[in-house]
Amino acid sequence: MVVGAGLLGLVATVAFALVALPGLARVDATLDRSAAAIQAAAGATRSAADAFDGFDASFEEATQAAADASAIAARSAATARGLAATMGLSVFGAQPLLPLAGGFESSATDLDALSGTLGRMGAALGGNRQDLTAVRTEIDALADELEGLADQRDLPPLFGAGIAIVVLMTAQAAGLVAAGLAISRLDARSGAAAAGR
Repeated sequence: MVVGAGLLGLVATVAFALVALPGLARVDATLDRSAAAIQAAAGATRSAADAFDGFDASFEEATQAAADASAIAARSAATARGLAATMGLSVFGAQPLLPLAGGFESSATDLDALSGTLGRMGAALGGNRQDLTAVRTEIDALADELEGLADQRDLPPLFGAGIAIVVLMTAQAAGLVAAGLAISRLDARSGAAAAGR
């Protein structure tokens, strides 16, 4: 009975080895390829996040340039208004420069509008820069998650675990066969001893 259980265990072990081990080897190979692909994706994602650093510096410079241009346009508008007022200068009762005042006043109005547009553009660039920083943070987090997934493949291979199971099952089945044979010998000896009495 015990020998039969041991032999059945050996048959089950051989069946497991023939069926499961090749599948486990394929799963290991697939996991290795997946880990490599995930690692490549993590690297590409990290590179994309790093590329945002250059954009951030460019946005900062563009925002500052727009603010500076807006301030210059506002000062130029004030200067043009001052020139328009100066065109009303009277020389012996005549105002020969007065016709130019309208052009300076029109330029001042245009410069004020330009200053406002540049100010709004600078504010929009500043907002875009903040959005860009948030996107970079999200991409960094994604790269961290992908790297963590790739690192999880550092677990022992499944094929090796399958071999360990086969060895354990073989040892158990062989132990049952040996124990069964030992019990059969003991039974035979005790039966022979009882018959000899």
